[in-house]
Amino acid sequence: MDKNDRRYGQTADEFILRDLRQMEQAPAYHDWVYSLVQPHLGNRILEIGSGIGSFTRRMLTNADLVVGIEPNNYCASVLQENVTDEHFIFHNKRIEEVDTAELRQHALNTIICVNVLEHIEHDREVIEKFLTCSTRMAWWCSFCPP
Repeated sequence: MDKNDRRYGQTADEFILRDLRQMEQAPAYHDWVYSLVQPHLGNRILEIGSGIGSFTRRMLTNADLVVGIEPNNYCASVLQENVTDEHFIFHNKRIEEVDTAELRQHALNTIICVNVLEHIEHDREVIEKFLTCSTRMAWWCSFCPP
């Protein structure tokens, strides 16, 4: 769908925000997904696709640092309201715009994307790019529901 296509009364970005707000009404789902990935999470996490922070807040309960990337401006404004933790660093950028050298300074040991990777056209390139931002022993967690 074209980002600016309004045939359905909203842009794709507006649809994503509405969808994430709807999903926020399903805390049991987020708790379940978190329970699956939590044993694999390190304490310095890069989250690709932070959305509105539903999963971010859960990770911050055990992490020293979460660095979030969210390109959707609608979601980014809600995310900044929802997540005010001092251990959260936020980048409102497209993946291609993120400075990997800056990310390396955070000694990230986990890279995670929840319900995101399947929406990225060049997913393999993204994985390769962000693996260079993490410590040698980093975990890569990607959750995509069937």
